[in-house]
Formats: sequence, structure tokens, C-alpha cells
Amino acid sequence: MPAALQKVSHRASIQTDILEMLIRNEIAPGQHISEETLAATKGVSRTPVREALILLERQKLVVNEPNRGFFVAAASLAGLRNYFDMASWLFPFLVQRAARNLRGEMTQPAATLLNSSADEPAGDLLVKHFQFVSSIALAAQNPFAADTMIAGEAFHCMTRASILADCPPEVSQASNVQIIEQGHRLIDLLKAGDAEKAVESVLTAITDARTFLASQSI
Repeated sequence: MPAALQKVSHRASIQTDILEMLIRNEIAPGQHISEETLAATKGVSRTPVREALILLERQKLVVNEPNRGFFVAAASLAGLRNYFDMASWLFPFLVQRAARNLRGEMTQPAATLLNSSADEPAGDLLVKHFQFVSSIALAAQNPFAADTMIAGEAFHCMTRASILADCPPEVSQASNVQIIEQGHRLIDLLKAGDAEKAVESVLTAITDARTFLASQSI
């Protein structure tokens, strides 16, 4: 692999690793992100870590404060409302295109989600959910729309993980059950090639997620 492509691939891998840490709430909203610690953990220099964080900053998932460094973006109900408003029109558009492009085929993240359990840690399941939603967005083959949806879904998952971290175990399990049931329903419809019902399914899922999170507090 050419050196330039290898560098991009390495940076993307680190970006994915950091993002999954944020979704698992291993670095909580508002918390400082240590470039040195991440670099040491990943066994790399600070350069690819900083490059990955800059990309996450462009997605508004982290913020770079002058002379202080990078921090995880703060969780907020207003941010969640903005996400749900966006997702309610963008994700149906992506799902409709993805249904046509996938032609009944199942993505690997979909297979992973199907094998998930409601008893696993909420953060782990949210990572699987995020990967599944991202795979659907990418399957739509509309890069700008996909990037917008993926960034929004990452914020949703990060915020949801932050909320669940302070909730009783039964609330986390209820969240897991909701995510798994929604995923199974959408996967079945995509496998059947039923784009219309798949769109209805994601609209219902967005409404259910909005209602569930509105019942919690940040």
C-alpha cells in the first residue's frame, strides 16, 4: 500500500477507535481527551491521534479549546432534539436508497447486531447499533448525506451512553431491548426489499428513541 494511503488508513482506524471509546462513554461528554494517553494506548505518535481528533471536531463530536486541548462535546437535550429532527427526514431517504442498493443482502454490522443480547453492556450495544446505522447510510451511496447521518448518529449514541451511565440497570436493559428490536425489524424489511415499510420502521424507531430519551435527564 502506498505510504499516503497507509497513513490515511491508519488515521481512520484511530478515529474509529476513539469514536467507539466515546460511544462506550469511556471518555464522557465534557471530559478532556489526552492525546498523550491515546497515543501511548494505541502505540503511535501523537500526530495520527491529533489528525483523528481534528476529523472528529469537524463532525462536532469533540471541541478544541485554545491552550487546553480537545474535549468530548457536551451532551444536551437541545442537541438530541436537533439530531432527531434531522434523522426524521434524512434517515428515511438513506434507507430507501439503501434498500434498493442492497437488494436483500445483509451488511456485516447487521449480522453482528442480530447476534446481540440485551444483557450486554449498553455501550457495546450502542457501538454495534452505530456501526449498523453507518452501514445503511453508506449503502445509500450518497456520501454527503451519509456523512451527515453518521455524525448525527454518533452524537446520539454518545449522548445516550452518557444518560444510561447514570441510570439503573433496568433502564439500560430497556434501552438495549429497544435497540435490538428496532434493528431486527429494519433488517427483516431490508432483507425483504420492502423499502416503504423500512422507511415506516425507521420513523417509528426515531419516535420511540425520542420518547425514551425524553423520559430521562442529562
